[in-house]
Amino acid sequence: MTKIFLKSLLFFLFLLFLIFTYKIPAFAAVTWTETQPAGNNDQIWFGSSMSSDGQTILASSVDGRLYLTTNGGLSWSEARPLGDNDELWTAVAVNGNGQIMLAGIETGRLYISTNGGSSWSETQPAGDVNGNWDNASMSSDGQTIIVSEDGGRIYVTTNGAASWTETQPAGDAGRKWDFNSISDNGSIMLTGAGDGLGGLYLSTNSGASWTLQNLSSDPNADFSTGTVSGDGQTLLAVQGEGEIYLSRNGGATWNSIVQPIGAVTGIWTTSAIDYTGQTILLGELSGHLFLSTNAGGNFSDVQPIDADDAYWLPASMNSDGTYMIAGVFGGRLYLGSNFAVTPSSSSGSSGMGSGSVSCSAQIPVGSPDLFYLSSKGTTVNLFFSPISGQNSSYVISYGPTAAAESFATSFNYSDASGVIPYSINYLYSGTWYFKVRGQNNCMPGAWSQTQSITVK
Repeated sequence: MTKIFLKSLLFFLFLLFLIFTYKIPAFAAVTWTETQPAGNNDQIWFGSSMSSDGQTILASSVDGRLYLTTNGGLSWSEARPLGDNDELWTAVAVNGNGQIMLAGIETGRLYISTNGGSSWSETQPAGDVNGNWDNASMSSDGQTIIVSEDGGRIYVTTNGAASWTETQPAGDAGRKWDFNSISDNGSIMLTGAGDGLGGLYLSTNSGASWTLQNLSSDPNADFSTGTVSGDGQTLLAVQGEGEIYLSRNGGATWNSIVQPIGAVTGIWTTSAIDYTGQTILLGELSGHLFLSTNAGGNFSDVQPIDADDAYWLPASMNSDGTYMIAGVFGGRLYLGSNFAVTPSSSSGSSGMGSGSVSCSAQIPVGSPDLFYLSSKGTTVNLFFSPISGQNSSYVISYGPTAAAESFATSFNYSDASGVIPYSINYLYSGTWYFKVRGQNNCMPGAWSQTQSITVK
């Protein structure tokens, strides 16, 4: 009896040990891939901008290079204007279809390209040939652009940089504008200042006039980052001290939202948003990246596993929040895929002012047949039949609810023969739901039927 009791006690203590020492793995809805232009692993990435389909990306470095990809980061090429080989590129913007681009350097010049970066021409607001251009955002059609410079001036063009107009919030000609952002149609603009002068300003008429946004007891609080959704309805603004504000009605009212769980410093350095404002990306000084897919209701820590303590600076997102890019100040550049949400080929905007464009890739034919699931321990094995036609990869979406959209992963696979096996590891106990679909570059296919299995 005593031996049985001792065995039972030991077994019970062992279970307690497992419960209190086992760590449930952290799941992320974003799959990150490091993407580096050849020979530039340790660049100081300062700016990025993405087209609506996520395929065209312009990334700038203060180490003197400007890089362009037109295939979603698979390959990169230098795209700098002739004669500016080693400039400090600090401001970039790309329009919706990726054909119109703007790039600015810290030592004074602005360039525009209307042919996807193949050639550039200098475009300068009168009297600011040597302005230190820090920020730029562009409307969907590339006609309305806002730029701000370190010396305190803001300029707007509504004719594709043929001419510029200085537009200053009243009495704020000398402020350091830390960010600007623009809606797809170019009418809604948001800009924030730092360096102790502070202030958040909103324009609803393409910069013709500005209104100070009194979000707290200090109207001149510093704002470090902010962004406008493509439809102009969701506005995000973050104070230098860490307070996060969100408006869901074009700036008519603002609410303070809860800090993401896991934030260390609360000093936010970058942000991006999709067209409808549902998907929001926030970067922290301490190295954390947080993603919300429910309009700021809650955030998940989605930083790349090898990017601890990174100083995130440039970030941008495509129209439906399925693709994003984030760069480290002094290191690496990452591409993220977020397929926990169902992509759309409708119009939209990146968080940096890109705009409306439809994905031109062919739709994958049919949906995969997810015909069998098996489980062993914390692993679930999926077996599904591939689809025919144009298809470059597959996306598996899964979660503990019937929607199967809490987490996701993707992998390249184009073979249309045989059966495809895939394993999802480190699942906690309970019933899990799975579905799969094809993906042809930027174009999603139809989801398979949803299957469920219990993990013990």
